[in-house]
Amino acid sequence: MNSNSDCILEFKNFTLITTPVALDDNLENRESFLHTETEKKLINGLNLRLYSNEVLGIVGESGSGKSLSALSVLQLLPSALVKNQSGEIIFNNKNILSMNENQLRQLRSEDIAMVFQEPMVALNPVHTIKKQLLEVFDHHTKLKKINKSERLSTLIELLQNVGVKDPIKRLDNYPHQFSGGERQRIIIAMAILRNPKILIADEATTALDVTTQKQIIELLMRLKNEYGMTLIFISHNLQLVKKIADKVAVMYKGQCIEYQDTKALFQSPHHSYTKTLINSNATDATFITQQKLEDSKSLMQIEGLKVAVQSKGKFFQKSYKPILKDFNLDIKTGQNVGIVGESGSGKSTMAFAITQLMPASGQIYYKNTEISQMREKAFRPYRKEIQLVFQDPYSSLNPQMTIFEIISEGLTIHEPGLSFSEKKGKIEKIIEDVGLDRDSIHKYPHQFSGGQRQRIAIARVMVLNPKIVILDEPTSALDKSTEQQVINLLISLQKKHDLTYIIISHDLHLIKQLCSFTVVLKAGEIVESNDTRLIFEKPQNYYTQMLLDAVI
Repeated sequence: MNSNSDCILEFKNFTLITTPVALDDNLENRESFLHTETEKKLINGLNLRLYSNEVLGIVGESGSGKSLSALSVLQLLPSALVKNQSGEIIFNNKNILSMNENQLRQLRSEDIAMVFQEPMVALNPVHTIKKQLLEVFDHHTKLKKINKSERLSTLIELLQNVGVKDPIKRLDNYPHQFSGGERQRIIIAMAILRNPKILIADEATTALDVTTQKQIIELLMRLKNEYGMTLIFISHNLQLVKKIADKVAVMYKGQCIEYQDTKALFQSPHHSYTKTLINSNATDATFITQQKLEDSKSLMQIEGLKVAVQSKGKFFQKSYKPILKDFNLDIKTGQNVGIVGESGSGKSTMAFAITQLMPASGQIYYKNTEISQMREKAFRPYRKEIQLVFQDPYSSLNPQMTIFEIISEGLTIHEPGLSFSEKKGKIEKIIEDVGLDRDSIHKYPHQFSGGQRQRIAIARVMVLNPKIVILDEPTSALDKSTEQQVINLLISLQKKHDLTYIIISHDLHLIKQLCSFTVVLKAGEIVESNDTRLIFEKPQNYYTQMLLDAVI
């Protein structure tokens, strides 16, 4: 039991209010906001205590205030929201809300560090990793005194410590030259280089495959113990929080509705919402009812699909690195096929190759017609029938366009003869099909939650009445309750429109629930493919077994 003297951070009746003037069209934040006519409490009277060397898990669905609470600690909120704070956030007996800019700069550079959800956004794409890591030295009082050669050796040692391979060779690489897991390790290295007292990990493993996720969790816990840090772990994965946290705070609509020791919370949750959260996370996905495909015709055959990217060769010679090798797959009408594997295994590359968004060799037959060698004009009618839903709807939806404009783009290209009223009718119908109201078409992407944006991305595809829909990590950034809503939506749309799904995911529970056939990829090659039930119950390949064992 911690004494009061061990308290390192405390929220005292902290409240954050948004008003119509506080929200502008350029707002980018970890939480989703809606324009409102009246003021709204995003965080309402938050009281929390964090103790030294403790792991505090903060859980709740999207929009509950988890990330806003973390951003408030470092005062990384939009300037309009900063003006609408009340209460106190106490660190080292000082109220963070009363700190001036110099004090906040010191707090961020030396005392409290944050690991964000998406490392590709957190890292600057135009600077090398070495340059970005060296920036930390210039903003840290003690690190400034270290000379250039010592700085370099410190960086190499640190990158080795967080598990980046060949750090000497890779210091001059750019963020896009690293995998998702490697980028997350670099962000962690940047954070611990400051030797902070508190490390905030905001959904630090959400976008990672299961094996990389497990590695990052083990890394965070090891570094916490080595550096004597206190960890705030924000996640919608309750099973993960249950495994690593000492205490858990449950957020709901801006309020902390429950705060207990982890064991006590999972054994005897007090609030009905907490019980619902625990049940939705603990329930294991059941296998999809075996799809009746005996009489189904083959819809798409993929034979010997290969993708290679150009890399640097010696003496200016062209060199090609294979990222997808001899990919073969036969997909039947109405079948759901799951594609699983680690980051960099070639899953998304396969999707881009099928939809001709990336050059490839090999043959792809759709309805017995070879489409792989077609030029864009000839392929356009088939593009309408083979659609791709991208992983991150916030990036794939144009922030400057209304939902009506976004969804109508495809109709303008593929059905140019439609009148405005016909187009509007199609869009309103598909918006209702995905569970949104008709008025949504006049809003912009930032005015929707993560789950709602995913529905819009699905609507943009479904309005074209496709036959095959490829879904690239459709639920990776969603909490469990929203994820289940999207799964139910996909099932209902499939029944209604007679769809065939190719589902790319590192969430094996999702694959288990939606797919009757599963393909396992490793380093661009198929290591195993079989009925989903057999993959889960009797995996033949060691790598498949490792993937299943890594599921938290």
